[in-house]
Amino acid sequence: MKQILKLLFLTNLAMYSTICFSYTGLVDAQTTRLSSNAGAGVATILLNESALLNPASIVFLKENAFYFQQSTEKIEEKASSRTTKFQEIEENLYILSDTTSGMNGAFAYQYRKEENGSRVRYSTSLSKPYGRSTGLGVIVNYSNENSTLINDSYFHFVLGLMTVTNEDLIFGLTIVDPSQEVAEYFKYTAGVQYTLNSLVNIVFDIGSGDVENYGDEAFIRWSVQLQAFMNTFLRYGTFHDQMLNRKGTALGLSWNGPRFSFDYSHKLSSIIYDSDDNVLKDEELLETSFGITVKF
Repeated sequence: MKQILKLLFLTNLAMYSTICFSYTGLVDAQTTRLSSNAGAGVATILLNESALLNPASIVFLKENAFYFQQSTEKIEEKASSRTTKFQEIEENLYILSDTTSGMNGAFAYQYRKEENGSRVRYSTSLSKPYGRSTGLGVIVNYSNENSTLINDSYFHFVLGLMTVTNEDLIFGLTIVDPSQEVAEYFKYTAGVQYTLNSLVNIVFDIGSGDVENYGDEAFIRWSVQLQAFMNTFLRYGTFHDQMLNRKGTALGLSWNGPRFSFDYSHKLSSIIYDSDDNVLKDEELLETSFGITVKF
């Protein structure tokens, strides 16, 4: 645990001592639950998110589900110095998860439109258990993107590992686009989830999009989840992401039933440095998202 805390401290130190850049790519899709966790969850056992974040997480689950999500993002209060119109961000997400076959996995359809362009992405994840406590998986993404970064169709992969050391501690690791098909989207993330008791979970993710100069594109995300009632969960998280030039906080609410669940998230973010082409220094982005899961 001391090593984890030391790594978190060094990550924070690097973030505040490096030079930023203006991100021109499109942001990866997050489920409503991930959004309410401020994006953290590489080491969390999740069903729908196995098609987007860590494919290894689904090996520890035994249920099938269909998921639908709709998200929007807009400027909560425009700065007086703004002279151009901000295009609201729209995102739709559909996920079908299957754990009945020998190779657990999921399929996802994503559509995102924002100031930097638009993207349609199809994702397929496959995973396999190794022993009782470890899972390995891969996500294959096929994207048709029209953005300021790239105007083409392309494939890229996400590799994922998850290890459950005991009932309280889980570790996870992901590498996005290890072959750097689109170098700007490459990143690696390490995460940990620690369960304080039956009601409280704490999640930390740290990573970067640069191997040689880690601090230039470093990010850190953490969240806490509280089980308020038997089937109701409250979440709070924060993030500081130099790769995207964003920082902020997130709140979330979930209700989980035997066949149906509902998630809602409310996330506020702002730019870290005064260098963004779309959002001004004094502005905050408000993202609202809701997701519905039907289990079968």
